[in-house]
Amino acid sequence: MTPQSKINLSAIMEPISRATNSPMVLIDHSFRIAWASESALESLELPAESIGSLCPESLQGRICSGSCQKISGFFSNHLSDQEIPYPCLESSFGQININTEKITTELTGYPYLLKSFQPFCKETPAKHHQHTFVASREWAEPFLEKLTRIAKTEIPVLLIGETGTGKECLARLIHERSRRARGPFVALDLSVIPETLVEDALFGHQRGAFTGAVSSQSGRLSRAHGGTLFIDEIENIPPAVQTRLLRFLEDGIFEPMGSSQSQSISTRIIAATNEDPEKLLREGRMRADLFYRLNGLSLHIPPLRKRTEDLPILIEHFRDIFQKQNRISSSSFSPEAMQVLSAYHFPGNIRELKHLVESVLAVSDPHKPIESSDLPESVRKASDRFYSRETTVPAEKNSFDEDLPDPEMFERRRIEKALRSSKGKIEGAASILGISRITLWRHMKRLNMKQGMFHSRNK
Repeated sequence: MTPQSKINLSAIMEPISRATNSPMVLIDHSFRIAWASESALESLELPAESIGSLCPESLQGRICSGSCQKISGFFSNHLSDQEIPYPCLESSFGQININTEKITTELTGYPYLLKSFQPFCKETPAKHHQHTFVASREWAEPFLEKLTRIAKTEIPVLLIGETGTGKECLARLIHERSRRARGPFVALDLSVIPETLVEDALFGHQRGAFTGAVSSQSGRLSRAHGGTLFIDEIENIPPAVQTRLLRFLEDGIFEPMGSSQSQSISTRIIAATNEDPEKLLREGRMRADLFYRLNGLSLHIPPLRKRTEDLPILIEHFRDIFQKQNRISSSSFSPEAMQVLSAYHFPGNIRELKHLVESVLAVSDPHKPIESSDLPESVRKASDRFYSRETTVPAEKNSFDEDLPDPEMFERRRIEKALRSSKGKIEGAASILGISRITLWRHMKRLNMKQGMFHSRNK
């Protein structure tokens, strides 16, 4: 059993809290606060030092009445594996609805009480902010014309593109140009939600639907009523939930978990995937009827390495944002630096470029142009390999070409390289690849890759 102190609970739980839009507090087997999400600490006005304290010391008067202190022996015994203590099941406190459930992580074997809150604060009306898709006029104009035509319909949309190509930005553009623009835009990223929580995140649940469900909670479908629900990485939806989502797409009704009462809502679905949809069908990871229902209208978003003509425009766009946010001036990129960036393959696409521009500008002299030597070493080395390969083996495809003969092998090699660099640590490898740790686990499972082999190589 791994010692509890060595488990990075924040890395595990914070993405779940953000993805489900719920402040959360985790109470360990000895009734101490083991972890609290950033949103929970902020809303409860708790200092970070509260982590490790007995729960009533910090939570009394905020989300609990303190009645648990009146129970003899409550803190002298560890959290039972059989049941949740009754005082922890308070379903509300003031305007806060509290959901408590018991979980046991396989990393420690210890039981935890997970307390989440809905609504924690009143939702603010959606801000009508126009999003911009930055690209060269030559290819962007027909692309955005098609997007505008799609926006005027009510048909589900499937966005296909690699990680970081701007799929959520395009989904927001579709929403803003549709008749639903005044309704909510709700995003659900399935890459950071465990499979067991996907159904609840989508459809919500009724009180008593499962152990610890002491209050009803709405799912993302309901929250997006009158507007748009964007589901990112749709390939991670479990098979059983695919059936339920298909039914909703067909007739617009669903039942929350634990309820036999159907609900009818009006929510438009925009789904996105960073994998080849045909491959998902061949591997049986997506139902054919669901795929064809989602694929009624589709947009393929090219990776950044296939649209290098957009680099100068994007760099200037991110530079302008950097200057406005930080209220400082910044230098421009020299022709030599631009040449190096044009030869780089950008596996993280536009998201990676944005982070690169911000990090380079943050440490550069605003009175001098940014040279190639100011760029990260990994970018310079990759560009050098590109030029070397182009000059020495012109007939062979370069290793970063999108149309590799075996894309699965290319993906395997990328993951192997990241795991070696992080010495077998999943969190570090996921950071290098620009994806979440849950997504990396799923890719490794699909490719039948074991984490242990990389640990042994680095001993």
